[in-house]
Amino acid sequence: MGGKSSTRERILAAALERFAEKGFASTSTAEIAAAAEVAEKTLFAHFGTKRALFNATLSPAVLVLVEPRIFSGVLEAARSGTSLRQLLESLITDRLGVLRRHPKAVKLVLQELILMPELRERFAKTAREQVFPTVLGALAELQARGEVRSDLPLPVVLRTIVSTIAGYLLGRDLFGVGGRSRAVEKRDVAQLVDLLMRALQ
Repeated sequence: MGGKSSTRERILAAALERFAEKGFASTSTAEIAAAAEVAEKTLFAHFGTKRALFNATLSPAVLVLVEPRIFSGVLEAARSGTSLRQLLESLITDRLGVLRRHPKAVKLVLQELILMPELRERFAKTAREQVFPTVLGALAELQARGEVRSDLPLPVVLRTIVSTIAGYLLGRDLFGVGGRSRAVEKRDVAQLVDLLMRALQ
């Protein structure tokens, strides 16, 4: 039993590596099998089809990124009394931390979000139910204190923040725009925060 489980895990690990690197269409089962050090027929014995293997690889990656604790840093950042600058810095650094902890899972999911409407809806549902209400509450408090422009509807403020952060992460980690060193990251966070504050204050 242990050998079977170990073989399956090796195949899944190799599949995550290859699918994240090249995407579903450009990755062959032969190269996944070679990376897992198994025969291709062994891969098919465990998963049946390439699509089944992809789904088995994608599901844990999605779960990692939609489970409630993955948003604990965001919810902590949106606590009462935080300033706009603190909120923005925390949101950006928290998402960068998720990328550092789960780079392959994030890359795979980001690639597939573009192609899979059901996956986008799953993420949207999690955000709507578990994250946005808390962040909107923090933004309402900031707006009441005069830290966010009163002429901007809060959903517009939230969309501006989310799209700016998401655009930065997509550009950096999916399309390879810019560097990834801690020094570059620190500079990027400061510049993104300044950019958003100029727009929102």
